[in-house]
Amino acid sequence: MSRLMLRLAGGSLWLALVISLSLLAGVAAAQDNPSPTPAAQRAVTADEVNAIARQMYCPVCENEPLDACRTAACQQWRAQIAQMLSEGQTADQIKQYFVERYGLRVLAQPPAEGNSLLLWVLPLVALFAGGVYVYFLMRRMRARAAVAPPPPASTGDAYVDRVEQDLKNY
Repeated sequence: MSRLMLRLAGGSLWLALVISLSLLAGVAAAQDNPSPTPAAQRAVTADEVNAIARQMYCPVCENEPLDACRTAACQQWRAQIAQMLSEGQTADQIKQYFVERYGLRVLAQPPAEGNSLLLWVLPLVALFAGGVYVYFLMRRMRARAAVAPPPPASTGDAYVDRVEQDLKNY
């Protein structure tokens, strides 16, 4: 019996040794092979960067477009935009990234939703209301002119009547 146990123990030991070595070999092979490289980055032109930067404002300066501002912060933002474009991100994804970090104030044109919808609709409503007001004002002015009484034929003063007559002739 002891011989059988030694044989089983020896076989199990060999099996454990083979499994351990194969696992270690797999780990060593994984370390030799570098991790897969990220997607090839494409070349990005300054025009592509400025097309997105034109739609954003400088985080430091007031009302300064990102493409025109020369501060260090804007240069970093443009470099970050170029990096994100080279990684294949879209303009909307890039703008969303900056909005999430800095708020809607970085966008040159805020989205037409929520409270900012009033900024888009209110000028049109005011323009329409102004047009309606001018229309009714002109109608009222024409109606008053139509019912205005004719000027008196004679004022009772001979000299004034003669001057009025002369003015009508010329």
